Amino acid sequence: MGGETEGMGRSGGMSSRSGGGGSEAGAAEEAVTANTEATLMLRSLDFTAEPNSTYRYRVRLVVKNPNHDRSDVNPGVETANEFLIGPWSDPTEFVSVPADVSTYAQLPGQDARRDDVVKFQVVRWNPATGQTVVKVDDAGPGFLIGENGPVQEPSAEGGGAKNVTIDFNSRSIVLDAIGGNSRIPDIGVERNLFTVPAVAMVVEPDGAIVVRSQGADNGDDVRRDMESNYDQAIKDSGKKREAGGGGSRRPGGASSSGGQRAGGRRSGKRR
Repeated sequence: MGGETEGMGRSGGMSSRSGGGGSEAGAAEEAVTANTEATLMLRSLDFTAEPNSTYRYRVRLVVKNPNHDRSDVNPGVETANEFLIGPWSDPTEFVSVPADVSTYAQLPGQDARRDDVVKFQVVRWNPATGQTVVKVDDAGPGFLIGENGPVQEPSAEGGGAKNVTIDFNSRSIVLDAIGGNSRIPDIGVERNLFTVPAVAMVVEPDGAIVVRSQGADNGDDVRRDMESNYDQAIKDSGKKREAGGGGSRRPGGASSSGGQRAGGRRSGKRR
């Protein structure tokens, strides 16, 4: 038994790939145990998903026909086809894969002399270890978001998180930003301070201009999921785990099982 997955990118292109495991053409016949469950889960993984892309998926079940080329069957039983192919499922909701380096506006900078510096949370997938790491860096107009620096990286070896140096350069540049403490205009009352949430206009590596805002980014489901996974992986680094278990995930790797994996479109208004 196996399956097929069809991925549909936002550009409308399609590609088909096989998923699941089981019998292959030409394999020796094996005893089959009947399954009387009304519903079975079919899971398919897409290892071709590209960073900073959005997909929809359809899946269908493909099984080897045990009656292929047999003559000792009842009339009407399918014998001509080697495989029996089920119908395509309905398309999933959109499944987004964030960029290998993602940036999110978190807070105004702490420099009392400036109101155009923003604290960015930078999320980086490290291909050398397969871990996702999180760091906070300040950036103002004319500066790149993220830089080479130390960070704690989760470990599955049981010896605790490791201190490593990773390049968090997002290749995104801040055009303008605002945020921080400001005084109420002089209208004849006491001019108390109030906090302006951080907002930044950013040029992405592809030349697109996006607006990153503290309000939108703090509530971003993808960001919160990656931050939560990272924090949990750091806590679990003191526990030795079996191969293939635990650890933080690559941002948003796509999977399909007839529904949408946790995560949504990356926020940020393009202009």
